[in-house]
Amino acid sequence: MKKFITLISILAAGSCFAAEADLNEAEKVLFEKGKTLYMSNCIACHGPDGKGVVINPTMAMAPNQNGSPRVADAELFTRILLKGLTGPIEGKTYIGVMIGLEASQTDEALAGVMTYVRNSNGNSYPAVTAESVAKTREAIKDRKTPWTIEELLASVKKEDESTE
Repeated sequence: MKKFITLISILAAGSCFAAEADLNEAEKVLFEKGKTLYMSNCIACHGPDGKGVVINPTMAMAPNQNGSPRVADAELFTRILLKGLTGPIEGKTYIGVMIGLEASQTDEALAGVMTYVRNSNGNSYPAVTAESVAKTREAIKDRKTPWTIEELLASVKKEDESTE
């Protein structure tokens, strides 16, 4: 059984590279660094395939990242990784609370994991830069708690309105 589970894990991890071919060489290096971070930190809740570890048919540790509008929108994704996310998302409650990583991860590390998630398991979005993470980090530096989905969406809308 252990060999079977290992084989499934290897196959799932191998399927992560579909969009990597669209990245330039520097972005591929960032992708690989992000993959390492994902596999050591994010996999426990989001799983090797990004679908979220399912506890039972009605309960999962974390939301599916594949095709997620929060992954597609780099600004939303950055805010989630920096400060965390809690509460129901689109009417579904998850067991886990996404903890903020701002204190434990550099801008480059977060850009890497975001680039990895945004270019694996069927996702295909532009790479994220450490500079864009730093800009968002500075913009939300005073926030002390994880976002709810409503707060997260309102925070981006508010900033969009202030730049018009």
